Amino acid sequence: HSLEQALAVLRAHENRWVEGVTLDVLGTVHHGLGAHDRAVEYYRQALTIHRDIGNRWGEGHTLGHLGDVQLASGNPEAARDNWRQALAIFAESDHPDAAKIEGKLRSLRPNPHPASR
Repeated sequence: HSLEQALAVLRAHENRWVEGVTLDVLGTVHHGLGAHDRAVEYYRQALTIHRDIGNRWGEGHTLGHLGDVQLASGNPEAARDNWRQALAIFAESDHPDAAKIEGKLRSLRPNPHPASR
């Protein structure tokens, strides 16, 4: 509950950057506890904030984490989509996590029916 209390304080002080990071951490905690739906909820809130404030690093990390929880909850297509978005962000700046995301994408079986875009 300490992180949730911290989140309330951050919201009161309108520190959006730290709020986004805290939401991502809450998602990670809930993912670790097996509360995947709750983790997705926190990750999506974090993603919204990261995008609103232009925090590309935070956006990439949250997309990676969102992909992890979606894979764990049995949704590999959603995981693949989020990891691809994360990879695009990390590739923009030669971020070292790009290789980690590429590995996750390679670990999934090929998509036999790619969505048309």
